Amino acid sequence: MSKLQVSKIQYETTGCVVAVQYSKRRSPVTRRVAEVGKLFADSGSVALCAFISPCRKDREMARRLHQEAGLPFIEVFVDTPLEECENRDTKGMLTQQQ
Repeated sequence: MSKLQVSKIQYETTGCVVAVQYSKRRSPVTRRVAEVGKLFADSGSVALCAFISPCRKDREMARRLHQEAGLPFIEVFVDTPLEECENRDTKGMLTQQQ
């Protein structure tokens, strides 16, 4: 008897995908990423939204958008030193936001 594997389509969204470079303010970018993630979640997909969001109110807004739509929202905190973030920032996005 063979095992049936269940999988979901995944799509990763980042600040770059949602045009961070056109906005100096984090809140509008966080909202756009949250809305895109919500659309994917509503379709049954898993959306991995990776971006820097230092403001608690922005993360709470993203969580609220999903909860109001009855969709799951999981926040993952990665504690990475600023120096390491700067080293990994090949597109200079972090520097633009500082």
